[in-house]
Amino acid sequence: MSFRQALLFVVYYTVFQFIVVAIAGPVLHHFLGLDVTWTDLLLALVLLTCCGPIFVGLVYWSRASRDRPWAFTIRSGLSMCAMVVLYASAVTLSARRLGLSLISSAALPAYMATVLVRIPGHGDGDSESIVMVVPG
Repeated sequence: MSFRQALLFVVYYTVFQFIVVAIAGPVLHHFLGLDVTWTDLLLALVLLTCCGPIFVGLVYWSRASRDRPWAFTIRSGLSMCAMVVLYASAVTLSARRLGLSLISSAALPAYMATVLVRIPGHGDGDSESIVMVVPG
């Protein structure tokens, strides 16, 4: 991945997130009757757009080991899991800030960002382990 491709992805991603947040604000206000302020929308935009450069870094990290299939598979899987968890966390926190979540603020960390990682064993292929990563 070249610098130009990465920059182009970040620009397109940021524009898309801006359009999503710009459409979501009036829809939430007019159709659902929620009191949405500009600061809440700006916070949602910042949380969602911060994911773009991190996605580029994760993709670059996983593609750096394309010549080693086992390492590439592990890195790609970890990158995809991290991307999904990061984007889901940003959407969940934005929804909570906008008043769309029914989960209390105290219970939110317990429901968010739980990841299961399957690590195959070395050698005869009979051994493997599953690791659960829970923040907090």
